[in-house]
This record gives sequence, structure tokens and C-alpha cells, in this order.
Amino acid sequence: MINLLEPFINKVEKKYVLDALRKKEISTYGKFSEQFEKKLSIINKSRFNLAVTSGSVALYLANKVCGANNESIVIAPSYTFIATINSIIHTGASPVLFDISPTSLCIDINQVQAFLKNKTIKKNNIFFSKQTKKKNYSNMCSSNFFYNTRFRKN
Repeated sequence: MINLLEPFINKVEKKYVLDALRKKEISTYGKFSEQFEKKLSIINKSRFNLAVTSGSVALYLANKVCGANNESIVIAPSYTFIATINSIIHTGASPVLFDISPTSLCIDINQVQAFLKNKTIKKNNIFFSKQTKKKNYSNMCSSNFFYNTRFRKN
């Protein structure tokens, strides 16, 4: 049985943890991190991958890579973890939260569309922090609003 709230650690995991501790290769440094990055590159067919210490750091870096800064707003679901919002704030951007759809549990696209229609926003600095199914964005795409499109705050 795999417990939901307890880590499943067998002899192999113990051996790897002890090996990493002994060699002082912990966090995102060492052969295990390098092996993970290489295997991930194969799986997702990308040239570059970076192992980081937490999901929070990954979210922050993703926002930075997308160009989020103090002139940006980032659209996010209200039903999320605090790390989502913290990662936005740490880039200097402003989070804008939207309720979720009761059927998809993702951002309510109708609310986002209404928000964007009532805003004068220059292209290149609004980001959606969570992707839902592309078909939900089809109307927004025809209006140049897409989850990965960027717009600039006034």
C-alpha cells in the first residue's frame, strides 16, 4: 500500500539518499540531479531542463522566463496554492485572481474575457498562470487573448 500522506521509502531510496548525503550532493547539485535533468530532457524532448529545490522556485522561474515584471499582471485562479501567488508577487508582477468554473475547476474563461474587454491593456504583459484546455480559449484566441499571450499594464 502507498500511503497518501507518508513518503514511500524502500531500500533503494534509502541507499540513494544516504549516498547523496555522504557525497554532499543534496538539493539541486550532484549526479542524481544531473541524471534527473537528462532523463527529463528525453521525456519532454527539450534541450534544457533545470532541477530546482521546490515547486515554488519552479513557478517563480516560469514567470520570470515568460517576462513577468513590475509592469505585468498575471491572471491566476482563486482556487490555488499560495505558492502560485507568491511566485507572481516575487517577480514584481500583480496577480489578478478569477473564480473557477464549477465544471472544470479551472479559471472561469467568461470572467477573464469580461475583465479583458473592460481593460485598456497594451500587448505583451498579461500572463495566465494556469493552462486549461485549449478549446476553452478558442474565443479568446480569435480576439488575440490566449493563455500564453502577454500584455502590458497601463
